[in-house]
Amino acid sequence: MRELSSKCMRTLIPAVLAGLLAVGCGDDDDDTPRPGGDSGVDGGRSDGGLDGSIDGGLDGAVRPTDAGTDGGDAGLPETQIVDVTTAANSAEIMTSQVALTKAQSDDVQSFAQDMIQMHGAAQTRQELLATTLGVTRQTSPQGDLMRATTTQIVQQLQALPQGPAFDLAYVNAQVTLHSTTLQTMDQLLLPSAQTPALRQELTASRAEVATHLTSAQTLLAALQTDGGI
Repeated sequence: MRELSSKCMRTLIPAVLAGLLAVGCGDDDDDTPRPGGDSGVDGGRSDGGLDGSIDGGLDGAVRPTDAGTDGGDAGLPETQIVDVTTAANSAEIMTSQVALTKAQSDDVQSFAQDMIQMHGAAQTRQELLATTLGVTRQTSPQGDLMRATTTQIVQQLQALPQGPAFDLAYVNAQVTLHSTTLQTMDQLLLPSAQTPALRQELTASRAEVATHLTSAQTLLAALQTDGGI
């Protein structure tokens, strides 16, 4: 199998992720400004491509009115909210499992271990909540796209040789994935959730994701400073 360059990876990932929030949204040709950017937290938008080429590709992909502020027809049912959170947690765990076997930097290894532990705990917590609420996970277009994207990212990470190029590619993917998850929560999941306990869990998870994003951006900057490509 031909080894994929980290440059190829960092251009493919945002191209795939760009459609995540757009799935299920209607066409809109007006020029109304759309929300994007920092998602309400410092560093919520990723400009953290290895050469500045990745910005997540998600600005304006979904408007709050598209997502539905009252859980209406345009929003997601809670059965599908659970599917999206499951897919997001799995993305972090699966990509980080690759990093545990291939990352060269101790800091990257530590970050990967944290992601596996924290997103594993979040998944366990969310599954228990869904069971308590009687919510059975239903496959969603957003969850399907995230799973397909995760498969591509994992395949590309596995194709990269061990070393600085892998470390940069993995951390860059983490910036992109966490940016995607943060915007999905802000613009789709939280506006759609109706059950107070589910909204509380999503709000707590959002804070964790924002912290992970900041950590990933800081780690990416340090790798670049230390001679990344």
